[in-house]
This record gives sequence, structure tokens and C-alpha cells, in this order.
Amino acid sequence: MKDEELACSPGFGSTLRVVGRYDDALAVLERGLAEFPGDPAMRAFRAMALHNAGRHREAVSTLLHVLAEGGQAAGYARALAYYADHLDEISG
Repeated sequence: MKDEELACSPGFGSTLRVVGRYDDALAVLERGLAEFPGDPAMRAFRAMALHNAGRHREAVSTLLHVLAEGGQAAGYARALAYYADHLDEISG
């Protein structure tokens, strides 16, 4: 994948998701992530497609990791990273 294709992958994956082609969206975004594994936009769009595909736990976990790794979580990054991998241990 070339750098200019990187900009298209989140957009194309998102478009596929919006029109209900969740498996295709996941395939596009996963190809992009294979080439650029840390890209937060692709990871976030993939999380939305995972949610639409009924894979809610994986979607939330992915978003928590993106947030924790992105530096916006301030002092909560470590806790968010833990919860991302232990969502089912939290009881309500």
C-alpha cells in the first residue's frame, strides 16, 4: 500500500461500513492495518465496523486501546489499557 492509499483506506472502509458491507469494510481496514498497524483512524473505523458486525467487545476493546495509546487519556492510560483487555471482569 502506498502512502496516498493510506488516506483512502479509512475512507473506503468507512464507506463500505455505511452501506452495510461490514465484512468488506473489515477486510479493507485490516489490509491497511497490516501495512500501517498503528494508524489510529483505521483502528477506530475498524472498531465501528466490528460493532456493526456484532463484535461489540472487540470494538470497545479496540477503542480503549486507541484512546490509551493516543495520549489523550492523561493519567488514565494505564487503567484504560487494562480494561481494554479485561472488559468482562467488570461487573455492574
